[in-house]
Amino acid sequence: MEKKPGAVVIIVGGALMTIGAFLTWVTAKVDLTAFADAIKEKTGVDVTGVPGFSSVAKSYSAAGIKGWEGKLALVGGLLALGLGVAAIIGSVSHPLAGRIAAAGGVLGILGAGYVLVRTSSAIADAKASMATEVTGLGLSPSIVDTIFKVSTGIGLYLTLLGGIIAIVGAIMLMRTAAPVATAVAPSGPPAGPGSGFGAPTAPMAPTPAGSSSAPPPAAPSPPAVPPTTPVAPPEPPAPMGSGTGGDAPS
Repeated sequence: MEKKPGAVVIIVGGALMTIGAFLTWVTAKVDLTAFADAIKEKTGVDVTGVPGFSSVAKSYSAAGIKGWEGKLALVGGLLALGLGVAAIIGSVSHPLAGRIAAAGGVLGILGAGYVLVRTSSAIADAKASMATEVTGLGLSPSIVDTIFKVSTGIGLYLTLLGGIIAIVGAIMLMRTAAPVATAVAPSGPPAGPGSGFGAPTAPMAPTPAGSSSAPPPAAPSPPAVPPTTPVAPPEPPAPMGSGTGGDAPS
């Protein structure tokens, strides 16, 4: 199986988002004992005996899955987790898997980030309101931090981290997409031994019988005979005793 580090990183990010959605995102603690002690010290009135008063600090925790933000992060985590596995087994192309996994990471970051920003704003507003109330009672506004504490849980940061990791893995996966190779047809047969200038010409393939595309072979021409000059026959020798202008012996 081909190694795909980007897909593995996506799976890690998706798993972190999925787990983080089920963990605690926000925790609120209320300690009325400190408030009662401050009132007693300031006014001398002991409010611990009031019916319904509890000296035990109460804590309230909320998991991400309880809100729509956590559900959104869970969908993003499952999406990234599934696309990472699909990329490893090869059922989805790398670019497509990377884009969808990145979208899942964005969903997780949006859900957790919204809660983080909203919680910080809500804490600031609540403390400002309580500070006004305790100031009217003659108490120091700093007591608000002792009475009321709101903190973000590990699940919120785990979801944010998972979303970032999923996006990084998606970028890695899209960058490692294998390019499509283009085959180039050879322009001619490979050169063998004896090829090049001065090499003998390869014999032509025989033309199939009945084919009309090739002309019939031409008849061989007779060899050329060099022209000859006629030679005159030699003259017979003259008879002995003959001379020019003399008579023959009787």
